[in-house]
Amino acid sequence: MHNRLFRDWVHPKLDLLLLVIISICLGATSGVSSTISVYMVSDLAANPADANMTSYAYLAGMAVSFPLIVTLRNYFSSKELLIFICCILLFFNFTLSKTDNTFEVVIASFFIGIARLMGSIIMVVNIIPILMPRGERYQMYAVYYPLSLIVSPLAGMFQVWLADELGWRYSFHFSNIFLFVTLLVTFLLVSGRMHTRRIPLWKFDWFSLFLLSGWMLSFTYVMVYGRTDDWLDSPKIRFAAISALVLLLLFLLRNKLRRHKIIDFTVFRFRNVRVGIVMMFLSSVFFSLSTLINSLLNITYASNPLENASVNAYPILGYITGAVVAFLYFRKYNNFKILLLATVFCYLLSTFMLYQIVDRQTEPYRFFLPMFLRGIAILLSYMTVGLYLAVDISSDDFSMSATILIFVRSFLGPVIFGGIYSTLLYYHQVQILDKLASWVDQSDPLFQLRFPGLHHNVDPILAYKELNVQASLSAIKELYGWVCIIGICMFIILIFFPIHKKQSRNIFNWGKTKNEDEIASTAVL
Repeated sequence: MHNRLFRDWVHPKLDLLLLVIISICLGATSGVSSTISVYMVSDLAANPADANMTSYAYLAGMAVSFPLIVTLRNYFSSKELLIFICCILLFFNFTLSKTDNTFEVVIASFFIGIARLMGSIIMVVNIIPILMPRGERYQMYAVYYPLSLIVSPLAGMFQVWLADELGWRYSFHFSNIFLFVTLLVTFLLVSGRMHTRRIPLWKFDWFSLFLLSGWMLSFTYVMVYGRTDDWLDSPKIRFAAISALVLLLLFLLRNKLRRHKIIDFTVFRFRNVRVGIVMMFLSSVFFSLSTLINSLLNITYASNPLENASVNAYPILGYITGAVVAFLYFRKYNNFKILLLATVFCYLLSTFMLYQIVDRQTEPYRFFLPMFLRGIAILLSYMTVGLYLAVDISSDDFSMSATILIFVRSFLGPVIFGGIYSTLLYYHQVQILDKLASWVDQSDPLFQLRFPGLHHNVDPILAYKELNVQASLSAIKELYGWVCIIGICMFIILIFFPIHKKQSRNIFNWGKTKNEDEIASTAVL
């Protein structure tokens, strides 16, 4: 076991336990998650768009960290990287616990996203060889994906409980306690030896990484604040849009001229890479529905954030079920189309069931089945597209295609479709609210009884709040309906779309260093 993470005097049977402890401690830090963003917005009197910007900055950090960690792992030992990651997370957690500035929250979330994915990659490349020393790629996916996906909803429930008991800022202090445990274990038990030859850091294109990060944050700013700042009528939006365009062009030009590229677009010469990336992007139509789901839950359980977090944890059973289904299917069959159709069908059925239960007083149990199906669809999409990308390409090409896949899956799709949903929800809500207001008759005795004010008049504030809620629910339901129509079209097109590739049956030794990049490509948050 020459490539063990821990020191030689640590018993090998303790490796898995220690890795799980470190993974849990690192998983306790997830920036300003959607579950506690409600507390942040109300406490700081912030714009809800600020919470969205924070979440997307976290995703942007995750997306840029994959090519970075691949380089850093070839220069620093795992011990040095874990210490660095913990220090970064400690600093920015402390920043989030103290700052009231939205810009600082966004920047902190971006760097937390970078550090969190790097920590997850270090953990997964050490856990998989223990859980499954040898096996096919689908077996490794079936083991790790459900383990990785359940971390966020469980951590969200814990953060909400802390926010209810002590205040939302204290969740970052508790996260730091877990990080101190990780530092202690790392200093005492983790080995500092390198298992590969150190590759000079100057070969990495740091400036391209800066250009890519700047484009992602500028693009996110336009998508998030466009509807609140009235798009190009705002000088800030114009500046951000021009900056995003310039940074993107500079990145593409530099990336083309450099020999060592961060993203090598030549992998798109493979048809399965092109098709797989497009399918993952289109699956974000459904995956990004979390924007509408959170809006619905914030209305339905406005006074019970813990119930809100519990509903968001319902997909956990779906993740496990999806992994079992995919494992059993790929153990016997090689065809990808069946599971791709099953993925779209589960997404479609989940969306249709959510469409039917849009109401202000929906019971929590009615969310279970649609969220369960959503969990199955997410897991199936991750596994099926990941396996489809890997067919008949070299390990280097797969590593680069995995980088693009993570970028599309973790950032580009959620930001684009999440921004579209937020914008459509906002405008549809305003339109429906205008219609409801035009239909209101304040002289109606029933209306006066429902919203009593002074001197037998209608209370305009109470009436506005109720009409606004009804407008929001109507807009959410209308968008669910449109997504269902899109899902039906996608399902029909996929039936006739040719997918010829078959799953390869290669047995990998996951303990070998050369296969670590393939394991790292499974990392999700």
